[in-house]
Amino acid sequence: MRKSYLIAYTFLLTLLSFSSYSQCHYTIDMQDSYGDGWNGASVDVTVNGSPATSFGFTNGNNSSDSLFTLSGDVVEFNFVSGNWDTEITFQVYDPSGFQILNIGPFATNDGNDSFLLTDTSNSTCLPQNVSVTFSVDMNNTTASFTTPEINGDWNSYCGNCDPMSDSDGDNIWETTITLLSGSYEYYFTADNVLIEET
Repeated sequence: MRKSYLIAYTFLLTLLSFSSYSQCHYTIDMQDSYGDGWNGASVDVTVNGSPATSFGFTNGNNSSDSLFTLSGDVVEFNFVSGNWDTEITFQVYDPSGFQILNIGPFATNDGNDSFLLTDTSNSTCLPQNVSVTFSVDMNNTTASFTTPEINGDWNSYCGNCDPMSDSDGDNIWETTITLLSGSYEYYFTADNVLIEET
């Protein structure tokens, strides 16, 4: 009787460990039937509209790689043709391990550039709050100004929502903002966007 409890307990611990494991990566398994890599071909990936990585390999019969994503990221896959596409096959798996692409071999050796798929990540990883310090050196600014600010897509480029300060008077202005992890576009301005960086 004690042995069956031990087996059940071990199975339960294994199941709990597996279910709590974070699944955050898309994975790609790449093959080349000739054994000399992909000869310039690649699978280019964007995340939320920004270039993230380019998968491919330069020698051998196979390779694997992965890409970290957060829950809800929009991931796009595009094939970029090389010199010997008829040798290429690959499979892409989402963060839960489900195969979302099974491609190749191609019918021709080149000219196979194509959009493959857009997928919304089912990653179990969530964005985290991080403190980001922005600084701008205003020493070479010829225009007169009162207060620089940072504008970005997190504050809808609102003007003076995130003003900067120069506590030590060296004309290097700083501010620290708490943002969710991710990619952001931003630019520096001054005096409610009266002056913009060029």
